[in-house]
Amino acid sequence: MLTVKAFNNEKYEVAQYDTTLKTYEKASVKIATSLAALNSGQNLIFSSALTMMMLLAAQGIVKGESLDCLRDDADWYRDNDGR
Repeated sequence: MLTVKAFNNEKYEVAQYDTTLKTYEKASVKIATSLAALNSGQNLIFSSALTMMMLLAAQGIVKGESLDCLRDDADWYRDNDGR
């Protein structure tokens, strides 16, 4: 700041700094907003898929269907000594 004071340029430098700071603040808000929107979208997709899987599983249980794919995996795991 000594150089700025020596050349009597303080007002100009403060104005430049304020302009730059305002630009930075606008960009920061824009980034935070876009990240919040992306996070909400990702949460919506994940929650919808999880809900659909739960509904399909409940439908299978009501119909009396078994989960053969899980049983097959468990048999393979047991037959191979858990390796």
